[in-house]
Amino acid sequence: MVSRFLALALVATLLGVATSRVEAQLGQQFGVNTVKTTTVTPSGNFDPREGDFCGMASLSCAAVEIGGNPTGGSTGTDTVINVDLMTGGADATILGIGWQVGVDSAAPSWRSEATVDFAGAVTLIPGLGDDSPGASTYSSSGIQDLSMIDLDGDGVLVDLSFVASGGMMSLTLFESFDDSGLSPDGMYMSDSTITIEYFVPVTCDFDADGDCDADDIDMLVGVGPIAGGVSAAGNEVYDLNTDGTIDLDDRDLWLASAATENGLGSPYKLGDATLDGTVDGNDFLAWNASKFSNTLNWSDGNFNGDSVVDGNDFLAWNANKFSSSDVAAVPEPTSLMVLFLGLCGVATLRR
Repeated sequence: MVSRFLALALVATLLGVATSRVEAQLGQQFGVNTVKTTTVTPSGNFDPREGDFCGMASLSCAAVEIGGNPTGGSTGTDTVINVDLMTGGADATILGIGWQVGVDSAAPSWRSEATVDFAGAVTLIPGLGDDSPGASTYSSSGIQDLSMIDLDGDGVLVDLSFVASGGMMSLTLFESFDDSGLSPDGMYMSDSTITIEYFVPVTCDFDADGDCDADDIDMLVGVGPIAGGVSAAGNEVYDLNTDGTIDLDDRDLWLASAATENGLGSPYKLGDATLDGTVDGNDFLAWNASKFSNTLNWSDGNFNGDSVVDGNDFLAWNANKFSSSDVAAVPEPTSLMVLFLGLCGVATLRR
């Protein structure tokens, strides 16, 4: 948790300006009468800092519309927006923020007084230094990284990222200076948007029994068939990459996460129905017992996420048979014999 003063230093560093009137009101608590709740859908907004799309590499971006809300002012004109990041109850680490907002302040209020508080951790003043009334727009030109901030230009980076418990966080819209006689002091113009970049650690123990096993992956694939992708609405806990869809990418993330959790050196392989780390005869028996049946379960041999256990699942097993998730493949007996004879030949020559 950082203070409002530290958060202001963050914004001043990002925009390269400062204001004295705002500093006079730092730390003031404002009354809040308007509370709204919004659910956001993670999207692939381009992040120029990452050179990639949010949603890749386990990062997600979500846009929150604040247009049409008052900027705040006297008690009762501030707004709290409770944001559900759709993580299925998992904690989310907020790594960056972006903004594209318009502020229209009524005289004598200044645009530099319109402030957005992020869960009490970071404070954003889009128009910092713009000490005049009227309308203007402001943009961050991408996501500003909260995890690497040089607050005072001394080269020392500070981490201002924070955790949104349970994937829930609040945005509070308020004015840093209350101009008497105005209610509210101004409005956020239409299409004003705050973008939140966040990371959700992958979890594999869906049934909370202390281990990541076949019961858990059966829960994930059971919302399917996931081969073509299904909506994550109502089942966000299984949307491991938080892209709004439960599909084979989430299956693969689970196989990797569960293998790591269970001490294996590489992800579980397609065909490992028993999840013992090796694709072998026991997995074939699981497939054989359920072949040509309409079951979604991984443990029954449905490895490709469609609606039936069939020849395609057998081919997945066959492609990986006798291979392991944590050790190199054992050479065939013939190869071992050649190797042995070769070593014997070397020993003979050395004599």
